[in-house]
Amino acid sequence: MIEGQVTSGEGGYSFTGFRWENRYRPFGYGSFLNPVLYVEYESLSEETKYLMEVSGREDAAEREKTRPRERVLETRLILGRDVTDRLDIALNWLNESDLDTGVTSFGYAAGLNYRLFRRDSAGAARDVVFGLELFGGLGDSDKGITLDSGITQHYLSPNLMIRLSDAMTVRFGGAVGLTNVSQDLARFAVGYEF
Repeated sequence: MIEGQVTSGEGGYSFTGFRWENRYRPFGYGSFLNPVLYVEYESLSEETKYLMEVSGREDAAEREKTRPRERVLETRLILGRDVTDRLDIALNWLNESDLDTGVTSFGYAAGLNYRLFRRDSAGAARDVVFGLELFGGLGDSDKGITLDSGITQHYLSPNLMIRLSDAMTVRFGGAVGLTNVSQDLARFAVGYEF
């Protein structure tokens, strides 16, 4: 994934970094909870303002960076299940290891997706999916795991995904902050897989 940033009134578009991700499913599709191992490498500028997930804690110790970019190795254990042909559920445990400081932040995500409708036109699937996700931080390897809502961010996020073709999707949504250290978010994304 290639990322960029545009802020109204502050000039044009700027390249902020990239992410590389890979998933591995150790068992055949249809096994109980369908475990997936996920790995992502991120090289991002500090100007990046897109919040994909939340991990760690707000009272984390500030550590000096050796580079002006964030370099993070993210790993997840994703457990998911198709409940019906329209409804799936998932639970993620995530770890974000800062490659400069050595600190690993922990987080979680739990959600469901419900396919409102699917239409096949000449063999190409068109989906409209409503999703609801709960996600947040759980602490870090430096100060430990915590559920203290005063120092961890937690969100409830409704979203709508429209698959326009086999390769292109559009997502609309937002996230409501559930703790006093969280903020409310609006999201819009366009994705193209090749």
